[in-house]
Amino acid sequence: MKTYWKNYWDNHVKTVDNQDKFSQVLRVKEGKPQSNEDFQKSIQHVIKHLDINENCKVLDLCCGNGLFSNQFQKLGCNVVGVDFCSKLIETAIAQNDKSIHFIQSDVLNVSLENNTFDRVLLAAALQHFSESEIIQLFDTIFNVLKRNGKLLITDILNQDKIWNFYNTIERKNAYFTNKQQNTPILGTWLNTQWLEELAMYSKFSRVEIITQPPEFIYSHYRFDLLCVK
Repeated sequence: MKTYWKNYWDNHVKTVDNQDKFSQVLRVKEGKPQSNEDFQKSIQHVIKHLDINENCKVLDLCCGNGLFSNQFQKLGCNVVGVDFCSKLIETAIAQNDKSIHFIQSDVLNVSLENNTFDRVLLAAALQHFSESEIIQLFDTIFNVLKRNGKLLITDILNQDKIWNFYNTIERKNAYFTNKQQNTPILGTWLNTQWLEELAMYSKFSRVEIITQPPEFIYSHYRFDLLCVK
């Protein structure tokens, strides 16, 4: 699955204008880029649940072109962003504050010191990992977080609401065709209990399923997850 999604993103970014920052990382609805106003609502949602402040050292995993990293830096955070797509990292470095440390790497293999970060964000990317990779990812994140550190995962595909997305004959046909060909349209769908059990298995002390506000563009089939070390 890792190779599939790396090829997907490497090809996608070649087709999008670097200045179209939302389309570049597929923050779109019905083919149209998310508005800056809507994105700011997402930012405030993340800041609230991660309890971000200027003293935080933040790890932005699957950071893409640095949309969230840049917002954390503006709050005075020490920020590290990691993504496997070289073009997105190049864009992040070119368009964001130079004090942000961006790393081009597979997040499952990136070299980071344990007990280093106060906060970790994984935004709209968990779907790009298989279940076995997600288990590995939780172990990696747990290790790099400081004691009482927080992890927020946003925009998780909700298995219980899969047909809210595949809600037309055309989409349902595409779903089964792509499933047969092992070319997932969105990626891995998960249910809330599976993730809660995994978080406890990974030794997080507290887990919370977060329902997205109804005005969020993906709220009808996605949810968020907060874990505390």
